[in-house]
Amino acid sequence: TATSWRGAPAKVMFTVRSRSQAGAFPDDEPEQMRDLLELGVRAGVDWLDVETETLKKADLERLRRLADARGATLILGSHHALGVTSTAADAEAFLDRVEARGLGDAAKLVVDAATT
Repeated sequence: TATSWRGAPAKVMFTVRSRSQAGAFPDDEPEQMRDLLELGVRAGVDWLDVETETLKKADLERLRRLADARGATLILGSHHALGVTSTAADAEAFLDRVEARGLGDAAKLVVDAATT
C-alpha cells in the first residue's frame, strides 16, 4: 500500500480522462487537461492519474517536477485501450513507454478482456 504525504494510506486520486481514453474531456484540449492536472497537484491529491499517450512529453515532465517539488502527489501513468484487441506485447510496449518517459510512480493499463 502506498503511503501519502499525510503519512496514511494514499486515498485520493485525481484524473482528467479524454474521450479517446473512455472519458468525457475533449481530445483536442491537452493544454487545458494539463492545467487541470496541475490543479490536482497543487491541491495535494495523493494520486494523479495521467494519460501518458495524450499529453506532450514536456507537459508530463512538468507534472512530474511539480509533484516532486510538492512532495505530496504520486503519479499513475495510465492508458486505456478499449474497443481494440491488445496483446501482451502491446501491454509491455506501453509499460516501457511509461518507464522511458520517467513519469510514473506506478502504471495502469486498461484493456478490453479477450473473448473466445
